Order: sequence, then C-alpha cells, then structure tokens
Amino acid sequence: MSWLDEVGELTREYRERRAQAISQRASRRKWDLRVELWSELRVKETLRWYESRARGQRERIERVKDCGAENLRLMCPACGMVHERPCGCRVGILCLTCRGRIAQIKRALFGRARADVLVEATRRGLLNPLRRKGPFSEKFLTLTAPHVRGDSIAQRIDRVFDAWPLFLRQLNDYFREHTIKSAEWFRNFEWTSGDDDRGHPHIHTWLFCPFLPIEQLRAWWSGALRDVGCPLPAEQNAIIHIEQIRDEDGGARELIKYLTKDITAGGERVSPALYAEVYMALEGRRMTQASRGFMARAVREGRRCECGADLPLDVRRVRKPDGAGNDGMSA
Repeated sequence: MSWLDEVGELTREYRERRAQAISQRASRRKWDLRVELWSELRVKETLRWYESRARGQRERIERVKDCGAENLRLMCPACGMVHERPCGCRVGILCLTCRGRIAQIKRALFGRARADVLVEATRRGLLNPLRRKGPFSEKFLTLTAPHVRGDSIAQRIDRVFDAWPLFLRQLNDYFREHTIKSAEWFRNFEWTSGDDDRGHPHIHTWLFCPFLPIEQLRAWWSGALRDVGCPLPAEQNAIIHIEQIRDEDGGARELIKYLTKDITAGGERVSPALYAEVYMALEGRRMTQASRGFMARAVREGRRCECGADLPLDVRRVRKPDGAGNDGMSA
C-alpha cells in the first residue's frame, strides 16, 4: 500500500463524516429554497454544488492519484483556436504538484498586489525617510508557538490558528491609535514536522507599515497564546522574529513556500499516521489571509487568445491520450 493510500485509509471516516455533513446542509438548503419559491431547476443547480463537494470528500484520494490525467480545453469564440491548460486536483495538502502550483499562483497574486501598494506609497511619500511619523517599510514577521509536551498535532495547529485573530486585533488597534491608515499585511500558515514529530505550525507575515516595537509584538503574540490556553509562563514571552525585507520580490518566496512539508529534516517521509492528523486538522482551513482590499489590487488579467479575444469561462475537461495521472506519487 502506498503512502497516499495509507493516509486515505486513516482519513476515510473523517472524510465520510464531512461528506454526510455537507449532504445534510444540502437537504436543509433545498427546503429553504423551496420556501423562498425558487424554481425546481434553480434548486437542482444549487444542490449540484453541495453534491460535488460531498463527492469530492469521498473521492479525494482517487482524485489526487488521477491528478494530471486531464486538461482543460478552451475554444476561442472568435477564431476557433483550441487552447489546453493542465488540470490539477487542487488538493495541495496531499498533492506535491498542485501544492507547488498553488504556491506559485499565490506568489504571483501577492507580487502584483504588493507592486500596486509600493507604487501608491511612493506617490504619497510614505517611503520618504524624512516622513514626520516615520517611513513605511516592508517587514517579515514569523510567529511561532512553544512545543508543549503531550499536545497532539491538531492541538498545536488549533492553538496557532486561534491565537492569530487575537494578535491581529491588537495590531489593528495599534494602527488605529497611531492613525496609521495605509498599513497592509499578508499572512501564510505553514506546518513542518518539527523536532519532535508532533508538528511545528507557524505563521509568516508580510507587513507594510512604519516602525513597530518588537517588544510590543512579542507581548501581543504571547498574550494571544495564553488566551487560547497555551501554558506559557507569565514571565516568559513567545519567540517571534521580525526583520526588514530587502529582497526585490518582497520576501514572496520565503513568505509562500509551501502549505505543509511532508518530508522530515532527514529526508524521510512523515509517517502516514501523523500526516493523516495534519490533513484532518488543516482540511478546509484558510491558509492565507490579507488586509482588507489588499488582494483586490492583484487584478487578474483576462485569459486571451492570440487573436486578442477573451477566452470563455466555460471549459471542458478532456482526458489526455495516455490517461496518465500521478498514481499517488505526488504526495
């Protein structure tokens, strides 16, 4: 049995519970729509989305194995030229190929949004070293949590995710109190196996703002961890790291490297039992987040044909001639 098959077996019951929960929501939604006097055709179209999600939970492992066996086919409505694009499974937590592709897309979107922020900041003089309240600059902040003995992988992941909004609230309050109205941020969650194989969840954050006192940041993060139940002594603060970014890409490659890392420092694959816990703790979570309006700056360019016409949004999946998927080797 392959590594992916083992993870699949260990998460089968969890995925089935998720599928049943989705089906139950679909059933409730169906009656709500009928009460609202929606037509049966629109009700059925809405329910297809729920059915697809439930089926996706049950068939997740098979879809990862089949990743790469299909292309998306788009036909230009103007000239008739046929375009094909690779069609992945989009299950980045299990598929190495899609994990890299998702990270590449996120880096590109972050890069476009960041470039727009810097152009506007330059125009408004926010980068001027002589600015009265101090110049804005790009910073790279890493937030980690102490490894508590006896914690499960899920508990460590939950702790970091639960502490983040409390930390963010303190940061936003600071910006309001100091009338800092143009601050921007982008955060990305990562998980590695850590030094005890129970996991090292952490958050990388890109910040664009004036000077921030590191002791203040450390106190906010430590307080957030304590508030969510982390046994951090009162006299001890959590470890954080912040530095000014000098890379041309704004630290994008370090900021968005991967969602999870299923290879240990010794080059070995994380055991299926441990990684199944990671999957169940992270599945459905929001791995990246940004300040309001930041990602809207990354305006997607329309898909265009060589003739200049916009390609249609409706596409067809076509099987590759050899039908080759990744056969479970991507994860």
